[in-house]
Amino acid sequence: MKQPFSTPTAIVIAGGLLSIAVFLGLQQRPTVSVMTPQPMPLSAATPPPAWVPVAQEVQREVAEVAQQAMEKHRAELAATCLAGKKGAAKQNFEFRMIFDDRGRLLTYLVNDPPDDAGRAVAKCLRDRRPDVTVPPPGKPVTVQFELPMP
Repeated sequence: MKQPFSTPTAIVIAGGLLSIAVFLGLQQRPTVSVMTPQPMPLSAATPPPAWVPVAQEVQREVAEVAQQAMEKHRAELAATCLAGKKGAAKQNFEFRMIFDDRGRLLTYLVNDPPDDAGRAVAKCLRDRRPDVTVPPPGKPVTVQFELPMP
């Protein structure tokens, strides 16, 4: 009685057949020309992407306007985000907003407090991004302030 192939022998034979199949398959494939990347010409009208620091008084002015705008939305946000949240005591939530040079809101962040109820409220505040605009500061501005809830 003839002994069947051993497992290592079968693996080696299968690997050899697979290698031959891949080699022959690649031989029949059409060649692809490789394109060399061309540098993008920079236009003189495009400003550099760097953020330029703004004067402290401009930043303070934008922060005051943004905080006043958030005060207008505070009752609505508190009613929406604190409704049914047990253990959500009065807390100060830290907001960070980034405005572009035209005064439009680019980024709206709310820091998470350490407790679970506060994190749930902060998530709700992030999801309910209010429409806040400020007078055009001329440069991108980042402001940070605290707002008590409720």
